[in-house]
Amino acid sequence: MVIEPAGFCPGVKRAFELALQTLKEKDKSVYLLGDLVHNRHAVVKLQEEGVQFAEKPEEIPPGATVITRSHGIEQDTIQKLQKRGVTIVDTTCPRVKKVRDLAQELEGKGYILLILGNSEHPEIRSLLSFLKNRPLVFKTEEEWSCFDFSPFRGKKIAVLTQTTFPRTLFEAFLRWKDEKWPQVVMEVFHTLCAETETRQTNLTRKIKEEKLTTVIVVGGQKSSNTASLFLLAQRENVRTVWVEGWEELTQEVFHLSEKIGIASGASTPDWIVKQVFDWLRSRSCLGEKA
Repeated sequence: MVIEPAGFCPGVKRAFELALQTLKEKDKSVYLLGDLVHNRHAVVKLQEEGVQFAEKPEEIPPGATVITRSHGIEQDTIQKLQKRGVTIVDTTCPRVKKVRDLAQELEGKGYILLILGNSEHPEIRSLLSFLKNRPLVFKTEEEWSCFDFSPFRGKKIAVLTQTTFPRTLFEAFLRWKDEKWPQVVMEVFHTLCAETETRQTNLTRKIKEEKLTTVIVVGGQKSSNTASLFLLAQRENVRTVWVEGWEELTQEVFHLSEKIGIASGASTPDWIVKQVFDWLRSRSCLGEKA
């Protein structure tokens, strides 16, 4: 069975369609600055449609059109592109942009920002570039558990999360904070992506309701929300396989006794999910509820 929602999330779908539309409308060269989304199949599709790939602003010729990644773009990158006279097509997910705006607003009000997320992820790199001060950024329990919060007593602290941060880790941080530092007041802002949360919630529910024995997570290896689905399924003690496409399934052995669920990351194209489903069905790996 395919665990819904599957395929592109609304933000990624918007970015992908905007990129395709740009390719149709522009006569001049169109460049993709970094991965539009964390999925190689989606990026390859755009390359087949004529987009050229660039890692740095300096690689894009003056007068060209550049499509930025959906995770957001760093402020200095925007400035470099503007100096080169290129046309910028900003595909930043509206939810990502909303968190960035909130962070700037809270900083302006004098809050010390604490962000749960990966400082090396494009979304967080973009957010940090728009702030005047470096916030506290924690990715794992190990990082925040050894941090001394005593100097922050009596100060205004705002907690935000990367939109694709695992909800289980978010909740673990809140429990830890209440137990370890109850005297430190933190105002928590719920900035997890609703789509990401829905996928995680539905995955857990379907594993229990359908008594799944195997979960195949389909998505790019760089995808944060796909990684969250993979870790979540593992915690439910079911066999968990992470693939980017159907061709990787040939390395696995599936038995008729298995009850298989397919979950997909938010940047996984619909057609890739279908290919995985069709491959499993062709080998009678899926039951009647597929």
